Amino acid sequence: MPVDNAAGVHEQISLSAGSNFAQRFSPDGRQIVFQSSRAGRSVLWLHDMETGTERQLTYPAAGREDRTPDWSPDGRQVVLLSNRDGPFQLWVADVDGSATHRLSEQAIPMDGDWWVNARAAPRWSSDGRAIAYLGPGEGGSTLWLINPDGSNARPTQVSGVLRFDWYQDSRRVIYTRNGSDGRIEMVVANLDTGKERVLLKANCTELSVASDGRSVAYNSADGHFSMNRYVLPLVPPTSAEEFPHAAGAPRRHVRQGSVARARRRVVSGRPVDGVHEGLRSRTPQRDRQLPLKRIGHRLTGTIDARFETTPPCRVRSTVAC
Repeated sequence: MPVDNAAGVHEQISLSAGSNFAQRFSPDGRQIVFQSSRAGRSVLWLHDMETGTERQLTYPAAGREDRTPDWSPDGRQVVLLSNRDGPFQLWVADVDGSATHRLSEQAIPMDGDWWVNARAAPRWSSDGRAIAYLGPGEGGSTLWLINPDGSNARPTQVSGVLRFDWYQDSRRVIYTRNGSDGRIEMVVANLDTGKERVLLKANCTELSVASDGRSVAYNSADGHFSMNRYVLPLVPPTSAEEFPHAAGAPRRHVRQGSVARARRRVVSGRPVDGVHEGLRSRTPQRDRQLPLKRIGHRLTGTIDARFETTPPCRVRSTVAC
């Protein structure tokens, strides 16, 4: 069903030290992979939604980092950006922890603060056929594709990209760009035909498309520290050749978040005392606190997922079915 947050019930699901963000639900909705600096540098961690336990997934060498993960459709691997071999490049890690290998030798520019670099996050298409990422091109920030086996890295005709996510398959994407009138546009594009349709004109960032194609979540605010999460309802197309269209005005949902592929949930962080932030899930039926860890870290910014807080402040983010 479409994401709905009317009940207003919250569930605390994670507390941890350091900066924690770039979270993504697993395809079955049972785990969240995210980037954490709790050990002093960014590596990937997994959070189990049933038990509340967390484990470190990647172990880059000292001075190296792993960032911005996304799941394979079968839930067995995650694609990520890492500077293990020098510049940031595409890597793939097995979720069971057995192996991590480089996918491409292409360097991915990561020259800004982490909330700027988060826009370069790779995304694995739901049909498993392609991985998309942002790289340099003639038109500026360009959408690139690569096969999951590391072959055939190629730029698309979509350039000037601010943020993006796949729409249902490996043929269509929803992305944002600066429009000719100076406003940010949310656009759906067919990568095969080059056709596009503007879905929304708004100050929108941090896109996350629901797996059923019926909504896209995004952040919007006049300033970075007043971000709110909105959901734009969509009418899915009847064929792969067509585009979705907006099914009404966007609804303010929560402060920040990411949509789960399988369960159409949103997870996000929201500071309660203006300084600290944590991760809570939201469901219509319950408000249940899972096992927590005592941690502490001052909020320095907010992006698609941040799980940080200092007890005893009550922090929440939401998951809605």
